[in-house]
Amino acid sequence: MLLLLVLTSITIVTLDVRSPGGGVIEQVRSKAQDAIAPVERATDRVFTPVGNWFDGVTNSGDIKAENKTLRRELAQARGEVRRNGIDARENAKLHKLLDLASVAAIPSVAARVVATASGNFEQTFEIDHGTTSRIGVGMAVVTGDGLIGRIVSVSRSSAKVLMITDPSSAVSAKIDRSAAEGLAQGRAGRDTLSFSFVDPTADVKAKDLVVTSGLATSRFPPGIPVATVLSVTKDPDKLLGDIVLKPVADPDHLDFVKVLRWQPPKLGS
Repeated sequence: MLLLLVLTSITIVTLDVRSPGGGVIEQVRSKAQDAIAPVERATDRVFTPVGNWFDGVTNSGDIKAENKTLRRELAQARGEVRRNGIDARENAKLHKLLDLASVAAIPSVAARVVATASGNFEQTFEIDHGTTSRIGVGMAVVTGDGLIGRIVSVSRSSAKVLMITDPSSAVSAKIDRSAAEGLAQGRAGRDTLSFSFVDPTADVKAKDLVVTSGLATSRFPPGIPVATVLSVTKDPDKLLGDIVLKPVADPDHLDFVKVLRWQPPKLGS
């Protein structure tokens, strides 16, 4: 039987090689291929998912390891993007601190905000510099936009800042355009200031810039931006109208501040 099969195979191969391409063998092969093709496709549809499943099972360890690596690399990439964004924002804020022209000539120290305590009763925050950086009580604190508060307590390595929006805070200020003077005070439960003790005939308009007046008894150096006029309400029944100010420094996004090493001149000096 084996010898017969071998002789038959040799005979078919010889005939196929000598065939010009259109003989009986080619026709038989063509018809056989046409008959088998649908079976091959059906078998492929059935067994390919099974093969893929077995392949997934046998290679699941490698796939899990690869996924874990990819997730770690993605997390690192996202972290790098966030860090770059934070670094860029911090760099911009530090440059803005340096560019505040009104305090450029005053000795100062830059500090990072490390804690906040904002509420209806007290609006303060803590910075990471204290007496070792020659910071003292009463010194003005600014952001890149303008005045944010003053030092009210200090230790060796930290200090507490009372914000100008606190109800107990008061800043001697003036309208930069018309020089109309008044007192910018915090309002309980509000993020705005009131501008009090202003001459009722004073020229005050919405969007006017308010700066520190720098009077002899003022706690703050002159010319530091404090707020802009948000609204002016004239009341005929009152001698003074209601003037509301919007602080130029954003108390909700404090990262870096600058403490001005400046003390008001003593009266009579």
